[in-house]
Amino acid sequence: LTPYTITIPAGTYTLNSELPIGDGFIDIYLVGAGQELTTIKQGSTGCSGSRTQRVFNIGDPYSSNVVVTISELTISNGAGQGTGGGAIIFGGVNHYLTLNNVTISDNCAYGSSKGGGIALIPEGNLTINNSTFSNNFPPSSLNAKCLLR
Repeated sequence: LTPYTITIPAGTYTLNSELPIGDGFIDIYLVGAGQELTTIKQGSTGCSGSRTQRVFNIGDPYSSNVVVTISELTISNGAGQGTGGGAIIFGGVNHYLTLNNVTISDNCAYGSSKGGGIALIPEGNLTINNSTFSNNFPPSSLNAKCLLR
């Protein structure tokens, strides 16, 4: 299958719901104009009951062979409930997520959940290259603001 590339121009893109990506049928590449130039974020602020949407839900854990690469952008202001992952929840059999030159900042997980930045469900494969995690709450013991299950 031919991969599908989505080029995201410079700007701030505010979501009002979680954005699902990847179904196992085609590889997806999200490419921004640069970490300082392209931001994808949720619209509400603060880590409370009013902020309930993460930014990306990558791959259905019941599907397989999901391949997503995110490059050259910032993901912020998301909130994860239950399973965590304010910016991204990801994982499943033969699922692959690669972050290249990505900033994960100002995300949170609340309640009993952890991994303010990323929640990685079992069997997912995560590669992080030249990326920054900052001001995500709660931080994990790995200090990368990720929850690895």
